[in-house]
Amino acid sequence: MEMEAHHEIKEHDSFGKFIGVQTAILAVLLSVFTIFSHREHTNTLLYSNEASDSWAHYQAKRIRSYQLDMNSDLIKLLAPASTEAVKTLSAYAKQTVKYDKELEEIKAEAQTTAKAEGVAHHKAGYFDLAEALFEIAVILSSLYFISRKKLFPSIGIVFAGIGLLVGVCGLLIH
Repeated sequence: MEMEAHHEIKEHDSFGKFIGVQTAILAVLLSVFTIFSHREHTNTLLYSNEASDSWAHYQAKRIRSYQLDMNSDLIKLLAPASTEAVKTLSAYAKQTVKYDKELEEIKAEAQTTAKAEGVAHHKAGYFDLAEALFEIAVILSSLYFISRKKLFPSIGIVFAGIGLLVGVCGLLIH
């Protein structure tokens, strides 16, 4: 005995067409926030590397400054009355002033980059959440075509609205 399945398909399902367009628009928004999310994750990595490089540069300069201080102390102990020692100490003092200025600049740069990394990381979290909400919205809207229940696309719109709000908040973070 064979069973035949007859599916009732309405030729002019205007609500189905509307839901199809809705789902397509949600998929586009999903793509947009996915791209934003990926870009911010990339920015987080770039800022992290840049901050790490700046702090390594700071540490190298700090070691050089410390070495100058030690060398100055040794010269003062070993050759306090020498003319050459006075010239060397003077040169070291000028170099120390230069290093101190550079250290402050490098530190400020590293802190600025670290702050930018934090902002990018924070934005990426918002975009990840928006992306997840749009994925849920697309899936819920698509369930209409299986179930023909209007509840699914309605809930999908709610998720999309929340996703849009979260995504826009991510765009506003600076």
